[in-house]
Amino acid sequence: MSVANECKIEDIIVISYTEGKGNGMYNLCVKGMKMKYRMIGSAFLKADADPFSN
Repeated sequence: MSVANECKIEDIIVISYTEGKGNGMYNLCVKGMKMKYRMIGSAFLKADADPFSN
């Protein structure tokens, strides 16, 4: 997430998260902006991103 947002790891604050087997949802504060990410397997995507789009 730090690479995708071009910031240091120290600039990311985890607000909350839920995890299950092979998936999860993360609410983060990245450089002062709230963002939602989800984990599918070992891949992290923005929550509104479609992993199957072309």
